[in-house]
Amino acid sequence: MTAPDEVLAIDAVVEDLPTLGDAELDAALEALLLVVDAPTGEEQLAQALDQPVVRVREALLRLSDGYAVAQRGIDLRGTGGGWRFYTRDTYAPYVERLLLDGQRARLTRAALE
Repeated sequence: MTAPDEVLAIDAVVEDLPTLGDAELDAALEALLLVVDAPTGEEQLAQALDQPVVRVREALLRLSDGYAVAQRGIDLRGTGGGWRFYTRDTYAPYVERLLLDGQRARLTRAALE
């Protein structure tokens, strides 16, 4: 595919994006934030969703507050570098146990071979 064709293909995908209500915007932000490995800025999220930055910021704050009030197992935190999901501190020992047990199992299998 040539560069102009790639641009046209991307434009076609963007034009096919539906208008997002608040609940849909929240869900789309959750989907994006689940797949990033580093905090992601509001501008980048807004561009991916074809939404105004201020609307994305309001949605992120709403989501973050919702997770905090519901005392979910995860937090949505804004940092200097952007937004990302984090394990709530209360549940970190369980996550650590799961990850450490997984590492031990891999090491044991490797030692057997």
